[in-house]
Amino acid sequence: MLLKSIGIFVPPKKGRRPPPGDRPIVKATQHLLTEQIQCIFGHSFRRTEKGLAMDGLSTNGQQWTEHLNQSICAVYDRFPSQLRSQTFQPMMKVILPSPMGNPYGFTLLCRDKIKTQRWLEENGIQMPELVTDHHRFKAKLSDWGAGFIKPQFGALGTNIQKVTAQSSLPTELPGLMPDKPEPAILQQAIDPPKGYAGMSVRCLIQRKDNARWIVRSPVLRFSTQDPVVNVSRGAKACAAVDMLPEACIQEMKQKAIHIGTLISALDWGRFALECGIDFVIDAEYRPWIVELNSRPRGRLEHLAHTEPDRFGEEHIDALAQPIRCLVNLL
Repeated sequence: MLLKSIGIFVPPKKGRRPPPGDRPIVKATQHLLTEQIQCIFGHSFRRTEKGLAMDGLSTNGQQWTEHLNQSICAVYDRFPSQLRSQTFQPMMKVILPSPMGNPYGFTLLCRDKIKTQRWLEENGIQMPELVTDHHRFKAKLSDWGAGFIKPQFGALGTNIQKVTAQSSLPTELPGLMPDKPEPAILQQAIDPPKGYAGMSVRCLIQRKDNARWIVRSPVLRFSTQDPVVNVSRGAKACAAVDMLPEACIQEMKQKAIHIGTLISALDWGRFALECGIDFVIDAEYRPWIVELNSRPRGRLEHLAHTEPDRFGEEHIDALAQPIRCLVNLL
């Protein structure tokens, strides 16, 4: 079997390059090398007579190897396209039409919380009601009791607030881009289980092959005080299976696989490799989908860090799976 090189589109590192060490991503690339898949990390691409090429780095686990003008057969996008658009957009013009894992169309769909919800609702997915007209915010909050106000294009879980009709309701909120406020949108609050201020679950799905999706261990975040259940704000995290009823887990998995099937049917869906699906858990321990993420990260890593014997190998395999699947789709 010939060695296949995949370009991992990542931003440049500032400062001195650290040694590969024993990090999970390094272990994942070592696993892939045994399958004749080479991962090259970088952000500089060009067109040659042979096709797409890049400058970047690979590792065997012991040291970094520099590659110049290395031919690659596809790109896996892990680049922060919003924050570094001045690098991302010119490189996209070079990369396309070569195959790209988790294509830009997927990123754009997930980034716009309005577009995501309307698309899901059109496909029969029940979600907490979403209101985009700020003139209707107070009336809706009077009906609902409470809601969550957030920036339309997201900010990595920040700038979300739980509000009532008596709250101050901004029409704009800070987003991910500095000094570029975004329109505020309002989503109906779901009452959490008794004794909790909030419960949410990140469910990572990954494409297994051309037709199937698999579900990784869902990660539960919960708080007895803060309805915005974010670990950076003090929420706790654990394996969802340790706290949620089996019926809730199974319903989440069924809904997650259904989302994967819907994604596959989109124009660019063949190369959509993974998706992070966020659920909130209601008072009856039923899961509600609230948003999608095209570049999921961090949640399974937390379980691998706290319980390495239980989740370490799954985390490494989850890092390798999108790249492995991308090669199989070529």
